[in-house]
Order: sequence, then structure tokens, then C-alpha cells
Amino acid sequence: MEMVRVKQSPLTSLVERLDWKSQRRRSQIDAECPGYSGRVHWLFFKSVLARLTTPDICILGVYNGRDIAYMAKILQASEASHYTITGVDKFTDSPGDDWPKDVRHLSWRDAGFGDPPEMQRALSHLKNLGLAANVCLHQARADDFLNNTSQLFDFIYIDISHDYDSTIVAIDASIPRLKPGGLLAGDDFSDQGTWGVGRAVRERFDQFQLYFNWLWLAEAGDYRKKK
Repeated sequence: MEMVRVKQSPLTSLVERLDWKSQRRRSQIDAECPGYSGRVHWLFFKSVLARLTTPDICILGVYNGRDIAYMAKILQASEASHYTITGVDKFTDSPGDDWPKDVRHLSWRDAGFGDPPEMQRALSHLKNLGLAANVCLHQARADDFLNNTSQLFDFIYIDISHDYDSTIVAIDASIPRLKPGGLLAGDDFSDQGTWGVGRAVRERFDQFQLYFNWLWLAEAGDYRKKK
């Protein structure tokens, strides 16, 4: 079995405390945008975005817009002269491919996942926060969008269904849409239950970094082409 080098991020050894300004900015976003991202995501995004000069970003999986808001606020606070954030989501009340089989016939609410993602609601959250100016949302499956767009990105963040098939398809579709030296990352690095993010990442990259044992980051140059 081929070995994959996993580099632990320097962030994992840092004190995870945020300064009070960052805490306030994140708290404002959390109050407006329901979601699952939190302090570790903020720290992760802040570290990654610092590596980009004029970032063109694509986020696969929008939900209520919290990750977009985090990135936009970080870039806004850094006084970035130019950035674009493209958000892609199915924006439908349809089951995720990582849902347990016994609830895949149910709606989001009946399955216990709350309200389904809606484009206008996500956009409304971003507008209420004053963070919608450089954001464009698209209703599409992640791979369909990537396979049909001519846009190139500095950073693509994957937070869609966490099953193996969805993740590996998204990784393969993302690589051609990255600029030279581009970065690819994602959430929920786990293979528990119906998830397979860890397996997909290990199969597709010669090396990658793990942040807080949950978020992964890889460079386009470390992509292992599918056979």
C-alpha cells in the first residue's frame, strides 16, 4: 500500500485563542448564519487566506453562508484590495449522499437536519452582515458546476456530502479549476459511519496537511492523478 505523508499543521500547536476583535466578528456571523463551523474554521481560513494575494475562492457547499461570511470578513478585515467568493450548493430539500439509508427518503426537517439550504436565505444572511458585495452564489451540484465553468480559483473549499464518492468526485473536478499553485481544502476529515472524506483525500494526494485533525489542506501539485 502506498504511503501518504500527512503533515501536522503548525496551527495545531498554537494556542487556539482569538483576539477580541476576531471573537466579536465571528460571534456576529454565528448569530446571523446558522451552521456548524466555529473557532477552528475561522483560524484555518485566516491561515490559508493569508497565503493568497488576490484571492478568487470557490466554496462547494454553502448551507446558510457561514463559511462564506467567515472568509469575506477575514478578507475585509485584512483590507484585501480584490477578492471574489463563488458559492455553489444544490439549494434543494433533497437528501445528502452521506445520509443514513433509513432517512434518505425524508426531507431535511423530517430527517432531523433542520431547514434545507436556500439560496435567497443564504444571500440574505450575507447582505445583513454587509458581506455580499464580492459574493456570487450558484445553484448546482459541485461537480456539475466545476465541469462547466471556465473560472479558475486560487482556493477551493469542499464542504458537501461527506461520503467517499462525493468527495473524490469533487476533488477530481476541482483540480482543473485551480490556478497554478492553487490550494484545495475541506472539512470533516473522517471515515466514520457513512463518511469517507479521509479515505478520498488519502487516495488523491501524495501529501496534505491536517488542521485540528478535522480540516485538510492540499496543494494542487500534490494531486495524484486518478488511474
